[in-house]
Amino acid sequence: MESFTEAFRQAKDKAKVADYGVNRILVMSRDANVVRSALMNVRDAQERAVDAILLYERVYKRVPAYPVGHLETKLRLFSEYCVKRYKFADDTVKDIRLVNEWVRSSDGMSISLSPDNRMIISDGGFQSQSIPLASIKSMIVKASSFIDSVGKVVQNVGSD
Repeated sequence: MESFTEAFRQAKDKAKVADYGVNRILVMSRDANVVRSALMNVRDAQERAVDAILLYERVYKRVPAYPVGHLETKLRLFSEYCVKRYKFADDTVKDIRLVNEWVRSSDGMSISLSPDNRMIISDGGFQSQSIPLASIKSMIVKASSFIDSVGKVVQNVGSD
């Protein structure tokens, strides 16, 4: 079983990559694949942060065993056992689900950037989805804040 400190380290690394991609590389390249990559890194960072807190809770036997690859189960356990205990924002789980939905909707679809700073996801037909880059940047900031909050918990191992 992977340690919670390793999961936390991976979450921080993924969040840094997403932030750098959107705030540095996208400005220079205007490539829609940079946005897709940033979304995937945010999703992975959030999931690794949830893993870190759940693995931390497993050390103290506060949460039951759960399947490693099933995100919905992890989110249910996280909201049930960890949100109130560690005073995470109430919309954290909703934000994680939203980013996950954005990534799922962009898989296998064509994406482009509009002149008014929106990521357009289309299936080649009449179905399309528009996500403002400001919302994506906001989600990266929220994810970084969430990861920092997780870090405060898992790095205080000796205080329990």
